[in-house]
Amino acid sequence: MHAMFGMKMHARFKAHGKRTLHNPGALTAWLGYLPLMLLSGMSLTAGDWVGGILLTIASVAIVFGPRAHPQETRQRLSIPAELLGALRSPT
Repeated sequence: MHAMFGMKMHARFKAHGKRTLHNPGALTAWLGYLPLMLLSGMSLTAGDWVGGILLTIASVAIVFGPRAHPQETRQRLSIPAELLGALRSPT
């Protein structure tokens, strides 16, 4: 698995200067954190799951909500269009 991810990342980022297949975080994530996540998920009650799902929905709404209607957000916050364009375009 470690070598497979290393080869995929090498192929993907070779044009950007990647020269090795080394990917040390993948092995830790797949063999360490995945089993811990599965075991901790099995010990949660139904109420914990519902609370976690509601918290996730609320977090996503807070982060991505203003981006759903940028025109309304810009008008509500009174951000000038010139400033908004300057913030979006890298210089």
